[in-house]
Amino acid sequence: MNRKTLILAIILLASDMQSFAGPSDTIKTEIFIIGVNHTGTKYRNADSLLILLRDIKPDLILSEFDTLSSYFKSDYTLVHPASWYKWARKLRLVRAMAPEDEVIYTYLKDDPSLAVYPFDMAIPNRRKYIKTSNKEEQRWLNAARKAYKKGKIPERLDSAYHSLIAQYMFYGSSFEGTYRELNRMELTDTLRQCMAQEKNLSKKLVDSVPALATYKEWQNRHYSAWEHRNDIMAMNIIRFTEKARAKRVVVFTGLLHKYYMLDRLGEERFRNQFVLIEYY
Repeated sequence: MNRKTLILAIILLASDMQSFAGPSDTIKTEIFIIGVNHTGTKYRNADSLLILLRDIKPDLILSEFDTLSSYFKSDYTLVHPASWYKWARKLRLVRAMAPEDEVIYTYLKDDPSLAVYPFDMAIPNRRKYIKTSNKEEQRWLNAARKAYKKGKIPERLDSAYHSLIAQYMFYGSSFEGTYRELNRMELTDTLRQCMAQEKNLSKKLVDSVPALATYKEWQNRHYSAWEHRNDIMAMNIIRFTEKARAKRVVVFTGLLHKYYMLDRLGEERFRNQFVLIEYY
């Protein structure tokens, strides 16, 4: 082979390699955001999610936990349950895993190479944090009900009060059902609207009813913390997707977080990077 022929062959080979590598670099990462309840039933359980994972075949699963939880080490390594866990569960000595956590360990038997990371905000003493947050929110609702019963909410705000109470009742009724029912786009859209309305209605009551004015500081802190946590969760999805160089990602997240993740990851700046897929 003469020199000119050799150079031409090298150029053609390089061209072929570039054309082969190019499309793979431009393939968007598929992200499946699955809204969950964190509790299981006979029709909403790890078996249901295992079918989903075996169908999607992700190379990355993101769990709504952090490195401060017992599920992950500080280096983001997943901690495998102790051998005595299943026996302790049968004796009801320990709390059952949420279905979306249990299924991760089951699916790892199918695919030991699977990457798993925690994408939630770091929350010291998570159970206490959630319990305290729920108590504070319930205290606010009780104060609003008490103010209404005592006639301290002006008649012009009757509609705002009843709408707010209806919002909270809707949340409770929305979290039941199968994973397919939880992930209906209609429900996601409704919850997005409800969360925005809840914030506006709560602010209106706090600003206009003297008996509820003491909740203004809590309210500002409450909604600010909610948005801050969701922002961190969305950014962590991006961070760990890039870290794992994943092309197919399953995100298990609480139902009320799902719309926020869809909105953030669906922003124009990420559209060349991700495609959001509704599994159901």
